[in-house]
Amino acid sequence: MAKTTKSTILFTWAFTVIRILIGWHFLYEGLAKMVNPNWSAAPMLLESTWVFSGFFKSLALNSDLITVVNFMNTWGLILIGLGLFLGLFTRISSISGTLLLFLYYIVQPPFTGFIIQANAGGSYLWVNSLLIEIAILIMIFMLPKSWFFSIDNFWAEFGGNTKVRKMFGSIEVPKEDNPEFSELPVFDRRRVLKNLISIPVFGVFSYAVLKNFGYESYEE
Repeated sequence: MAKTTKSTILFTWAFTVIRILIGWHFLYEGLAKMVNPNWSAAPMLLESTWVFSGFFKSLALNSDLITVVNFMNTWGLILIGLGLFLGLFTRISSISGTLLLFLYYIVQPPFTGFIIQANAGGSYLWVNSLLIEIAILIMIFMLPKSWFFSIDNFWAEFGGNTKVRKMFGSIEVPKEDNPEFSELPVFDRRRVLKNLISIPVFGVFSYAVLKNFGYESYEE
């Protein structure tokens, strides 16, 4: 196995934190839409100004289609957010998030002559917050699993480990009969905890969400 250095550990932590933050952004946006009965994608679609504006406006004006759009948008954000936050099906989540953000981008592109509200929501000329997140998600999609602490990486590292195979009743083949087993990673408790770090963090964030939404409901 490749030698682990301090720099690679730092990069792994950095990329993991970035993935969790992007995941949290998606997840919170989805949850906020889910708990708001008045939310709809229709206003944003009706403000579309680019080449596909006719299509987007037709979606907004059709009551049946906008219901489907709202459902897919809300649960798309939630599922993508969960995947990125936990590091579960990370590549599928990152490419799905890229496609969703790209749709947002072309609905209201930050191009000259198409900007509705200057600097609204971080919308600047050409490069806005959506495009930056798209670039980050593409990076996450392209990076190997080993560059993140994640559930995906946990399974990749320890799913074939001899100790895990014993727990599931698999037959153990001696090393001398199959030298490839000598290359399997050591079942290191610290590495397991690092790969599952997003789970307790998710618990803290979930508590914050419940407290926030509960507080808002109480105020209302």
